[in-house]
Amino acid sequence: MKVDANAFPKLILTEGSAPASPSSGDQLVFIDSSDHHFKRKNSSGTVVDIEAGGGGGSAQEHNEIAAAVLVGGGAYTDHFTGSALGGAWAQEVNTPTTVVVGNSVYAADPNNVPCYTVQAHAPAGAFRIEGRFQLALGTSDIGLVAKDTRTSESAIEMIVCDYDGGGNLRLLKHSGGSYTSIGSLAHTPPLGVWFYLRLERGASNDWTSFYSYDRAFWHPIASGSFTLTVAKSGIRNGGAAGAVGSCDFVDCVS
Repeated sequence: MKVDANAFPKLILTEGSAPASPSSGDQLVFIDSSDHHFKRKNSSGTVVDIEAGGGGGSAQEHNEIAAAVLVGGGAYTDHFTGSALGGAWAQEVNTPTTVVVGNSVYAADPNNVPCYTVQAHAPAGAFRIEGRFQLALGTSDIGLVAKDTRTSESAIEMIVCDYDGGGNLRLLKHSGGSYTSIGSLAHTPPLGVWFYLRLERGASNDWTSFYSYDRAFWHPIASGSFTLTVAKSGIRNGGAAGAVGSCDFVDCVS
């Protein structure tokens, strides 16, 4: 572990061959020198290529990490497939033009106004929502949202973790018809590279946001307090018309 002044801690891995199997219940993470992929190995000797499927793991990997059932069980997980959204997903406020890019990817052109693609979910206490996103040229204001039942843009009470299109990852709250910044971090995910956002609430009304490129090492964005009765959570997409932001899965676990 390397810690630089005024920087996040760094874990530096050196490429090599697969290590010996770890003790029962443990996992080892390594970079395979044969293909330069980020992999993990369990106590049974099984090696899983975390990068298989493009940068952040396959759909199977996501489900292994955050297994959940759709709505009913206090949590949901969904991967977008085909031209429709599965389960109880609904578009609210300003309905965008929905585009499917490849397989299992939801993309929305926001038409220059914020739009929300959300799943009914109402955790009363601690919970987290995570999603995997990818930016295209001009993408802005895309990320995660937790909100109340209202669908009027001026009335919605919500909290947002997103990328603003201007070089910042943000944590925002919306109340009384306006946005207030809770905090931000100067960081721009590369175009065409999958990255993860996480928004979580503690036992009270303390919110924390993170970003990651592998869903294993999370970097903090911002944290703060906001009283919110959550009824729905999912994706918020805004910004310039024609700027397509993509998301291929969302998990919400309470």
